[in-house]
Amino acid sequence: MKLRPRLWLFGVVLPAVGLAITIVVAGELFRLSLIRNLDEAMRAQASVERVSLFDGPSGEPHLVERDDGRVVDTADHPSVVAVYDRSGSALIQFPHGSHSPPRLAWSTSDITELGTTRDDATGRPVRELRMVVHSTNGNDYLLRLASPMSSIETTVRTFYRATSSVAVIVALLLLLAQAWQAHTLVRRLRAMTDYLPKLRDGVLDLAALPEDRAGDEIAEQRDALADAAVRLQRARVAQERLLANAAHELRTPLTIMRTQMDLALRRERSAEELRAALAASRAEVDRLAYLAARLLELAAASKVERELRSGDLVELLNESIAAYRATAEQGSLTLSLVAPGQATATFDQTALRQAVDNLLANACRHAPPSSTIEVGLTRDATHWRITVRDQGEGVAPEERERVFEPFYRGRSSAGAGLGLAIVRDIARMHAGEAAAEGSRFTLTVRADGPLHRPE
Repeated sequence: MKLRPRLWLFGVVLPAVGLAITIVVAGELFRLSLIRNLDEAMRAQASVERVSLFDGPSGEPHLVERDDGRVVDTADHPSVVAVYDRSGSALIQFPHGSHSPPRLAWSTSDITELGTTRDDATGRPVRELRMVVHSTNGNDYLLRLASPMSSIETTVRTFYRATSSVAVIVALLLLLAQAWQAHTLVRRLRAMTDYLPKLRDGVLDLAALPEDRAGDEIAEQRDALADAAVRLQRARVAQERLLANAAHELRTPLTIMRTQMDLALRRERSAEELRAALAASRAEVDRLAYLAARLLELAAASKVERELRSGDLVELLNESIAAYRATAEQGSLTLSLVAPGQATATFDQTALRQAVDNLLANACRHAPPSSTIEVGLTRDATHWRITVRDQGEGVAPEERERVFEPFYRGRSSAGAGLGLAIVRDIARMHAGEAAAEGSRFTLTVRADGPLHRPE
């Protein structure tokens, strides 16, 4: 079912049906309440009539027309009172001239019957009370009170007319409100629906996605879609820049190799000259292989699925330092580690080891001879922080973000400019981040368990 008819169904039709049912139930309860009040009035009148029925000097049943409070005869519930003997014949009635059945069949047991019948003359419903009364002379009589229910029916009809009118007005207001709401919601959702094919086709311009400042869930969905478009735009720009940089980096050694080969083939060369040309070409081939390997590492670092297992970061750092100790000694460098006894985290062993290796390789490349490379491990509330710091010149403030971009080498021409880009991708894979400040590089990894501070 579409959104618009669904809103009309659940916002108008069902509430209107529920309101109608409520009115009917309330009307019937109101009717029962009025009937119950009428019954109480008739019982009170019957009790008064029963006391005063035989208070005459002769002891015979009689009805006295007097306003002494004993005869309950109100304008709201006018009752017709009649007395019948044991044969069922009517003896007396009040008011005079009112209509009562001339004969009634009844038993002599002590009973009080209360129910609804129809008037023989008018056919309208009346509320009837029958009560057997015992006189002092030993005779039994039947006291009958009948009160027309026309006033109750009139009151109930008035109730239905008033509440139905209000219900119709409420239903119309609901219809208008839901029509406006449906139009607004459908328009907002259609804006996002129309944008999705454009997004699928690569149109990332947010001008095609109208603003939505309603602040509800639909606006949140729109903002999420806009955020996804922005991220895709950034990813596309980064991918295009990566491809352009990769093409440039790959074209340079290929151009050098072709130039050397062209020079070697232009005239006769001696064996030594050909050997030198081949050696230079071999060096460029090694450079191409290195670039290809680093590009594969960068692609592997962006993989979604990883083998994340719980492990000890201290052990991983010791392994990486041991692997680079020989490289550090060649440059008269010293590697030091400051870390707690154990650091539990969930990480991919191969990927995180590669990130730490890249940081150590970068430090060994830039650290001055006979200096110390400091490796540290600390923790905050949620993350472990791995730091690698050398005593080199460090990264300029304006290059802190760019050094993590693929193929950016800053002031140094060493390397392919992919190592730190791989470090950032691996850090983000572990719900962390990579940062640079001067000659200190930081890699964060989400920690396992709560932080226990010493007391």
